[in-house]
Amino acid sequence: MLKLIINQTTWGIFGSIFGFAIGLLLKIYLINIVGLESWGKYISAQTLITLIDILISISIPTLIIKFISKSKIVDSIGTNLLLNKFFSYSIYASIFTVFSLVLLSDVIDTSIYSNLTDFKFFIIFMSFHIPLTLFSSIITSLFRSVLKIKEIILYGTLINVSVRAIATFIVFMFTNNIFYFIIIELLSSLLSIIILYYTFHKKVFNFNLTITHDLSMSNEIISYGKKIYLNSLLVFFSGKSLAIIVSLFLEPKLIGIYSIFLTITGVSMFLNKNLRKVFSPVVAQIYENKDFSLLSNLYKETTFLVNFFTIPISIIIIYFSHNIVYLFDKTEYINEYIYLLHILILTRVISLLFGNTVVYMLMAGLEKNDLFIQIFKTIFTILLSILLIQDYQLHAIVLIFFISNLFVNLIQFIFIYKKLNINPYSKELLLLTLISTIIISFYYVFDIYMSLIYILPFSLTIFLIFSLSFKQKISLIISKYKNELSS
Repeated sequence: MLKLIINQTTWGIFGSIFGFAIGLLLKIYLINIVGLESWGKYISAQTLITLIDILISISIPTLIIKFISKSKIVDSIGTNLLLNKFFSYSIYASIFTVFSLVLLSDVIDTSIYSNLTDFKFFIIFMSFHIPLTLFSSIITSLFRSVLKIKEIILYGTLINVSVRAIATFIVFMFTNNIFYFIIIELLSSLLSIIILYYTFHKKVFNFNLTITHDLSMSNEIISYGKKIYLNSLLVFFSGKSLAIIVSLFLEPKLIGIYSIFLTITGVSMFLNKNLRKVFSPVVAQIYENKDFSLLSNLYKETTFLVNFFTIPISIIIIYFSHNIVYLFDKTEYINEYIYLLHILILTRVISLLFGNTVVYMLMAGLEKNDLFIQIFKTIFTILLSILLIQDYQLHAIVLIFFISNLFVNLIQFIFIYKKLNINPYSKELLLLTLISTIIISFYYVFDIYMSLIYILPFSLTIFLIFSLSFKQKISLIISKYKNELSS
């Protein structure tokens, strides 16, 4: 099973690591030049465009993966016809949406985003991301439908991220105008889409792209599409409702700070998010076979591994939080909110201790329960925001983030335990939690502050403590992997 997991995630994790690492360095470089206010406006525009993308995409990427597979692609006529309809819809929807946003940008600026000055220019520039995002999602879904993840990483992620980073570092030696970054993003995305399209057209499936006015589809596709579209909207609003509220009510600098804090704490969730993509089919297969003993072992083992790698990173971030945020903002304005960063980090750590609950909810027959949980989370987030955000601003956002995340994890855990009678807790995980609590407590009890020059020896010490404490457990897992690899 470990062999299956490793084989399926190698390219995906490599692409994610590369994109995250370069993106982090790029953010540090860019925010120091353009400032928190401009960055906050950019993030707000990005959130708006993402929402619009979800609304007009009507789940086309998922439909492609469902109805255009490696086995079905041999039907060149039927596949070509379906793809032309998807592409044609995307072109029509993109043109209409871009024109609408440009025409209504002034109204949106003054009526909806009154907290952000001159926001209409961000709306106009960012609106051109919509067609590129739609076409990119279609192309990458085509590659995924025929199980070619490697090509997505090589021709998509690596090229897009590299070109964007190099161009940004060069251009912003001469300017501090963030609109140049938006233009760079547009051009690098366009280049990546062209290369991906050409690669798929030449190496996978030679289809003829023509615009059609006939967008009719089979009842099966429409029925499936409606269900997926509704689900994608609920998932989006559940996960992004707080980001939308932030962009509507906070001042630009606070939006920028919240974005930076999420980026920093996102390091701790990195492995968990990547493994989620892989464990979904594995958990579904085990659940279908009703092998609850194996399911329980998998839950415990993966939860331990994720926490073993991510909690030490969270500890390092806490100890060097002042130094890390200084990389993003040299004015030290962000230091006033450093304790909110610590709350976000600890929220992430506690969430990780529940394990990858989302996978088990969706793949083990609890998807309806999870749907109600996400609906309740969204309503709760909106109502609490209305009550608190005007008076407490960023403090309210962090409080809502803390409560909603822990509530969702706890309720998901209860459903999983009652339905499947499994839990993620082992003696190794409990020991890991104890060691982590002691080390984190030292920071607050003794009010420790260390210079950035100590980050390497401190990091090595932390990982050494965890490695020696769980040497036997890690050795058993490695041995298990080697046995599966050789079998």
